[in-house]
Amino acid sequence: LTLTLNRIPTSNRNPNPDPNSGPEQVHNSIHPVWVARLGRYLGVAHRHYQAGSGSRTAQDPFRYGFSYRHVFFTMRERPNGIVSHSRELCFPTLDGDGEAACDGVQFVMGAFRPTAEIGAPIAFTYGVMDCESAVLTLSLDRLRALLEFTPHGNRSHHSL
Repeated sequence: LTLTLNRIPTSNRNPNPDPNSGPEQVHNSIHPVWVARLGRYLGVAHRHYQAGSGSRTAQDPFRYGFSYRHVFFTMRERPNGIVSHSRELCFPTLDGDGEAACDGVQFVMGAFRPTAEIGAPIAFTYGVMDCESAVLTLSLDRLRALLEFTPHGNRSHHSL
């Protein structure tokens, strides 16, 4: 399944405009991808808000946690460091109309450029509920709009 989003529904975003997540709560999801047009590496991090029990039962079907949220971020090459990041978000459920709530488990595993064209969109591969896979494709303009914060919580005003 390929999902191309022109916008992430507001119901799927954290209402807090700047997630106040510490490093112990956010984990890297992919190897950062160099995006020449941005002049930066692009990465994806994740966290989950509900912990699993470590075993799968009828009462607790999520062994390792659920309610995943992702954050897109950019890093400069030297010195290393986060330049900008998005608010926390999840992708619309695969079974809905794009406006429904998120699936309990969504986990981005990779990113790639589908073509070598300058300005080509970036595709993100992700798993859903440990049963399905999907691809989310975002244009560079959409990524620029999502990358709205600096590490200090300020709105990003730099040109990407």
